[in-house]
Amino acid sequence: MSLNPFLFKKPKQKRSLIKFNTALESAESLLQDRDIHSVTIKEIAKISDIKRPTLYKFFPTTLALLFALLKKHEEKIIKLYKSNILDEQDYDLGWYINVLIDVIAIYINQNKSAGILILELNQLPGSEQINLENTKLMTNSFSNILVEQKKGQSRETISLAVEIAFAILSLGYRKEGFIGSRFIAEAKRAVLAYLAVK
Repeated sequence: MSLNPFLFKKPKQKRSLIKFNTALESAESLLQDRDIHSVTIKEIAKISDIKRPTLYKFFPTTLALLFALLKKHEEKIIKLYKSNILDEQDYDLGWYINVLIDVIAIYINQNKSAGILILELNQLPGSEQINLENTKLMTNSFSNILVEQKKGQSRETISLAVEIAFAILSLGYRKEGFIGSRFIAEAKRAVLAYLAVK
């Protein structure tokens, strides 16, 4: 039986939840000051003062811990996105994706650890599987909220549009260490060009 290295177990009890969140905060602080390779269960245990066996109950692998933190950032981005589209007007899909691109870029530029997790998680050993899982997670999450708004578009079209945007934003982040206006504009142009032929 192989263990999925991305699965984490979020506890329900208050005391355990505090430890779970403390571990995520510790990982976050490590990512602010160091690179992704410095985040290990052993290091988190040391700086959070939580015993390793306790951490392993929540996060069987370091990847599980990183994915839990990634999920936390993803939820914040979705909340931010939804707060930026509060009116009920019916815009075209391109408009919604442009707002999503802006929100993702701003959030990542303001949160170093989010940029590392969302756009650079593929630097770890076994990165091909990690990159596929990460792309699938992000594409599915952001496609789901776009599908809610644009019911007339196929899920496949929306998913591919999101993947195009992420590929360009990721390239900009890797080249410049942040997502600059040039790459934001390129992501928007590429998505709009793709949607124009659909």
